[in-house]
Amino acid sequence: GRPSKEHTPAERYALNKAVPERYSIIQAGVALFHENPAYREWMDQPEGERLAEDTPVEFHVRKYNFYLFSPPSHNDAHTREVVLNPGTVQFLTSNNMDYNKWLKEGVPYLPVDRAQDVLEKFKEKHDKLEEERRQNASDNGPTPRKNK
Repeated sequence: GRPSKEHTPAERYALNKAVPERYSIIQAGVALFHENPAYREWMDQPEGERLAEDTPVEFHVRKYNFYLFSPPSHNDAHTREVVLNPGTVQFLTSNNMDYNKWLKEGVPYLPVDRAQDVLEKFKEKHDKLEEERRQNASDNGPTPRKNK
């Protein structure tokens, strides 16, 4: 079921982790918070000298949102479903979802299980090429040096 406020973070994680493991994530956001030095200076003033209307913001926030688009896999076991039920489409559209931008410019990513397979295949190919290079070097003997 859905996690409640009574669940610990670990319990909430366990309940929620199945969703991105099954379905494609279509957007991720990051918020960066920076303390405003003017706020600390304002707080350091004697209480009688602080004017409420002059109160600076305590933190500045910069928000970034990224559309994500997981490319299809040659192995169906690694392809995640993109499920957009009518309620989801209505919510995304009402919140200015740009479907064209998502499909055309979405940042490609690999889920962990697929990334591990790709990395393993890359290592195997690299090791094979390295072995062939060593074999060719030993078959040809040492390379003669040219005197200048």
